[in-house]
Amino acid sequence: PASVMITDTEGRIDYVNSKFTQVTGYALEELIGQNPRILKSGHTSPEDYGELWKTITSGGEWRGELCNVKKSGETYWVSASISPIRDPDGTITHFVAVDEDITERKLAEAAVKESERRYRSLYNETPVMMHSIDLSGKLLDANEYWLETLGYQREEVVGTSDMAFFTEASRKYALEVNLPAFAKNGFCRDVPYQLIKKNGEIIDVLLSAVAQKNEDGEFDRSVAVMIDVTEEKRAKAQSKSAQELLLNAIE
Repeated sequence: PASVMITDTEGRIDYVNSKFTQVTGYALEELIGQNPRILKSGHTSPEDYGELWKTITSGGEWRGELCNVKKSGETYWVSASISPIRDPDGTITHFVAVDEDITERKLAEAAVKESERRYRSLYNETPVMMHSIDLSGKLLDANEYWLETLGYQREEVVGTSDMAFFTEASRKYALEVNLPAFAKNGFCRDVPYQLIKKNGEIIDVLLSAVAQKNEDGEFDRSVAVMIDVTEEKRAKAQSKSAQELLLNAIE
């Protein structure tokens, strides 16, 4: 199931198996006598190739990943093992490369990285406060809007208790009411809290959170979203005060 290529010490191809021709798209007669550089895609650095050549010419075995190009121009990835072949006197006469096609794995890894990049971008750029905590309540991360709203740098908050940013009344409500319910249900929605900014200012938020499970199905962290409703609450309070003044005037 693996591609095999044998070259002489000058780097000329002496042999390839049928899997090699199948993967690369080259016919056997197109490969014999050629240099393996015809497979170079440009994605592997000259330094990496230099280290490869240095290893095998000094008698060692090189293992690593290479991005190659097929005859069609399509790139593909291999996990390669390249070793020297010696004659009875111990002199290196050839090199044998055994390649496993790992293109699907690399594509999957790239897709995961792109997904993580998009999630991180969304996490940091969304205009609401977001943070994640572990089971002990310590902050694992906070997005840019969270940091900007409360006036902190990330290194100031990661590893600290999320309760450190709650007012005393909110902390008491969280410990006595919301957290027990959250531990049971694994989520909460629009819970009113008050947070203290770095400058001492207090803001009102509505917190929604969901617990995340590990591979064993146990809660190991939670992600929370908080919406700043300070201005809305202040406007309602002012409107209520105005209504009360009007009623008092009428009476």
